[in-house]
Amino acid sequence: LIQASKDSSQSVRLMAVGSLAVYQDPAVVGAIEAATQDPSPAVRRVACYQLGEFGSSAAVPVLTKALMDPDDSVRASAALAIGKTQGKSAIPQLKTYLKDDNKLTRVSAAEGLAMLGDRSGFDVAMSLAKDPQRDVQLTAIDALGWYKDPVIIPLLESISQGTDAGIKQAAEKSLARVRAAH
Repeated sequence: LIQASKDSSQSVRLMAVGSLAVYQDPAVVGAIEAATQDPSPAVRRVACYQLGEFGSSAAVPVLTKALMDPDDSVRASAALAIGKTQGKSAIPQLKTYLKDDNKLTRVSAAEGLAMLGDRSGFDVAMSLAKDPQRDVQLTAIDALGWYKDPVIIPLLESISQGTDAGIKQAAEKSLARVRAAH
Protein backbone atom coordinates (compact mmCIF):
# COMPACT_ATOMS: atom_id res chain seq x y z
CA LEU A 1 0.00 0.00 0.00
CA ILE A 2 2.86 2.39 0.69
CA GLN A 3 4.08 1.91 -2.89
CA ALA A 4 0.52 2.31 -4.19
CA SER A 5 0.25 5.66 -2.39
CA LYS A 6 2.80 6.93 -4.95
CA ASP A 7 1.10 5.42 -8.02
CA SER A 8 0.49 7.58 -11.09
CA SER A 9 -3.26 6.90 -10.87
CA GLN A 10 -5.20 9.20 -8.55
CA SER A 11 -7.77 6.49 -7.79
CA VAL A 12 -5.03 4.03 -6.77
CA ARG A 13 -3.35 6.65 -4.55
CA LEU A 14 -6.71 7.55 -3.01
CA MET A 15 -7.49 3.91 -2.23
CA ALA A 16 -4.01 3.31 -0.82
CA VAL A 17 -3.95 6.39 1.43
CA GLY A 18 -7.48 5.61 2.59
CA SER A 19 -6.42 2.10 3.55
CA LEU A 20 -3.05 2.76 5.18
CA ALA A 21 -4.36 3.95 8.55
CA VAL A 22 -6.17 0.65 9.07
CA TYR A 23 -2.83 -0.88 9.97
CA GLN A 24 -2.17 1.57 12.83
CA ASP A 25 1.51 1.06 12.08
CA PRO A 26 3.85 4.00 12.65
CA ALA A 27 5.73 2.96 9.51
CA VAL A 28 2.82 4.08 7.34
CA VAL A 29 2.61 7.55 8.89
CA GLY A 30 5.37 8.86 6.63
CA ALA A 31 3.51 7.72 3.52
CA ILE A 32 0.31 9.36 4.75
CA GLU A 33 2.16 12.57 5.62
CA ALA A 34 3.72 12.60 2.13
CA ALA A 35 0.25 12.23 0.64
CA THR A 36 -0.74 15.61 2.13
CA GLN A 37 1.41 17.04 -0.70
CA ASP A 38 -0.24 14.95 -3.45
CA PRO A 39 -1.34 16.79 -6.60
CA SER A 40 -4.92 15.58 -6.04
CA PRO A 41 -7.04 17.48 -3.49
CA ALA A 42 -9.02 14.28 -2.84
CA VAL A 43 -5.85 12.40 -1.86
CA ARG A 44 -4.65 15.32 0.30
CA ARG A 45 -8.05 15.49 2.05
CA VAL A 46 -8.05 11.76 2.81
CA ALA A 47 -4.43 11.94 4.00
CA CYS A 48 -5.35 14.65 6.51
CA TYR A 49 -8.35 12.62 7.66
CA GLN A 50 -6.18 9.52 8.15
CA LEU A 51 -3.59 11.45 10.15
CA GLY A 52 -6.43 12.50 12.44
CA GLU A 53 -7.49 8.87 12.79
CA PHE A 54 -4.00 8.02 14.06
CA GLY A 55 -4.59 10.62 16.77
CA SER A 56 -0.91 11.40 17.19
CA SER A 57 0.08 14.97 17.96
CA ALA A 58 3.29 14.25 16.00
CA ALA A 59 1.21 14.88 12.85
CA VAL A 60 0.29 18.43 13.91
CA PRO A 61 3.09 20.19 11.98
CA VAL A 62 2.04 18.46 8.74
CA LEU A 63 -1.64 19.17 9.42
CA THR A 64 -0.90 22.80 10.27
CA LYS A 65 0.79 23.14 6.90
CA ALA A 66 -2.26 21.54 5.27
CA LEU A 67 -4.40 24.32 6.78
CA MET A 68 -2.84 26.55 4.10
CA ASP A 69 -3.90 24.27 1.23
CA PRO A 70 -5.69 26.08 -1.61
CA ASP A 71 -8.50 23.49 -1.53
CA ASP A 72 -11.31 24.16 0.96
CA SER A 73 -11.99 20.48 1.64
CA VAL A 74 -8.34 19.83 2.50
CA ARG A 75 -8.28 22.75 4.94
CA ALA A 76 -11.50 21.50 6.55
CA SER A 77 -10.12 17.96 6.86
CA ALA A 78 -6.86 19.26 8.36
CA ALA A 79 -8.75 21.35 10.94
CA LEU A 80 -10.80 18.37 12.09
CA ALA A 81 -7.74 16.12 12.14
CA ILE A 82 -5.87 18.57 14.37
CA GLY A 83 -8.73 18.34 16.86
CA LYS A 84 -8.55 14.55 16.82
CA THR A 85 -4.81 14.59 17.46
CA GLN A 86 -5.22 16.86 20.49
CA GLY A 87 -2.60 19.13 18.92
CA LYS A 88 -3.09 22.11 21.21
CA SER A 89 -0.01 23.77 19.72
CA ALA A 90 -2.10 24.43 16.58
CA ILE A 91 -4.83 26.40 18.37
CA PRO A 92 -3.52 29.79 17.14
CA GLN A 93 -3.52 28.58 13.52
CA LEU A 94 -6.99 27.06 13.85
CA LYS A 95 -8.33 30.35 15.21
CA THR A 96 -7.28 32.14 12.03
CA TYR A 97 -9.50 29.79 10.00
CA LEU A 98 -12.61 30.82 11.94
CA LYS A 99 -12.74 33.69 9.42
CA ASP A 100 -12.03 31.63 6.29
CA ASP A 101 -14.09 32.49 3.21
CA ASN A 102 -15.38 28.92 3.06
CA LYS A 103 -18.12 28.01 5.57
CA LEU A 104 -17.07 24.36 5.84
CA THR A 105 -13.49 25.37 6.64
CA ARG A 106 -14.76 27.84 9.28
CA VAL A 107 -17.00 25.33 11.00
CA SER A 108 -14.34 22.59 10.78
CA ALA A 109 -11.91 24.95 12.53
CA ALA A 110 -14.60 25.54 15.16
CA GLU A 111 -15.01 21.81 15.67
CA GLY A 112 -11.26 21.23 15.82
CA LEU A 113 -11.00 23.94 18.46
CA ALA A 114 -13.91 22.40 20.39
CA MET A 115 -12.16 19.03 20.41
CA LEU A 116 -9.13 20.80 21.86
CA GLY A 117 -11.20 22.42 24.61
CA ASP A 118 -10.95 25.93 23.13
CA ARG A 119 -14.21 27.91 22.98
CA SER A 120 -13.09 30.35 20.28
CA GLY A 121 -15.23 28.72 17.60
CA PHE A 122 -18.45 28.45 19.60
CA ASP A 123 -20.16 31.42 17.91
CA VAL A 124 -19.16 30.16 14.46
CA ALA A 125 -20.67 26.74 15.20
CA MET A 126 -23.83 28.34 16.62
CA SER A 127 -24.28 30.55 13.56
CA LEU A 128 -23.91 27.63 11.14
CA ALA A 129 -26.00 25.04 13.00
CA LYS A 130 -28.98 25.74 10.74
CA ASP A 131 -27.02 26.42 7.56
CA PRO A 132 -28.75 25.23 4.38
CA GLN A 133 -25.54 23.51 3.24
CA ARG A 134 -25.92 20.02 4.75
CA ASP A 135 -22.22 19.24 5.35
CA VAL A 136 -21.75 22.62 7.04
CA GLN A 137 -24.79 22.04 9.24
CA LEU A 138 -23.69 18.53 10.21
CA THR A 139 -20.21 19.74 11.15
CA ALA A 140 -21.64 22.66 13.15
CA ILE A 141 -23.99 20.38 15.05
CA ASP A 142 -21.16 17.99 15.85
CA ALA A 143 -18.96 20.90 16.95
CA LEU A 144 -21.64 22.13 19.32
CA GLY A 145 -21.69 18.74 21.01
CA TRP A 146 -17.97 19.01 21.69
CA TYR A 147 -18.48 22.34 23.44
CA LYS A 148 -20.80 20.60 25.94
CA ASP A 149 -22.48 23.90 26.81
CA PRO A 150 -26.05 23.47 28.10
CA VAL A 151 -27.05 26.76 26.46
CA ILE A 152 -27.23 24.87 23.15
CA ILE A 153 -29.74 22.27 24.34
CA PRO A 154 -32.83 24.15 23.04
CA LEU A 155 -31.21 24.67 19.63
CA LEU A 156 -30.18 21.03 19.35
CA GLU A 157 -33.64 19.87 20.51
CA SER A 158 -35.21 22.05 17.82
CA ILE A 159 -32.88 20.68 15.15
CA SER A 160 -33.55 17.10 16.27
CA GLN A 161 -37.23 17.61 15.38
CA GLY A 162 -36.40 18.12 11.68
CA THR A 163 -37.09 15.75 8.82
CA ASP A 164 -33.53 14.94 7.67
CA ALA A 165 -32.55 11.70 9.42
CA GLY A 166 -28.81 12.46 9.30
CA ILE A 167 -29.28 15.92 10.77
CA LYS A 168 -31.59 14.54 13.47
CA GLN A 169 -29.07 11.84 14.36
CA ALA A 170 -26.22 14.38 14.58
CA ALA A 171 -28.31 16.64 16.83
CA GLU A 172 -29.27 13.72 19.09
CA LYS A 173 -25.62 12.63 19.34
CA SER A 174 -24.56 16.15 20.30
CA LEU A 175 -27.41 16.44 22.78
CA ALA A 176 -26.28 13.20 24.41
CA ARG A 177 -22.70 14.53 24.64
CA VAL A 178 -23.90 17.78 26.26
CA ARG A 179 -26.25 16.06 28.68
CA ALA A 180 -23.59 13.52 29.69
CA ALA A 181 -21.29 16.39 30.64
CA HIS A 182 -23.86 17.90 33.04
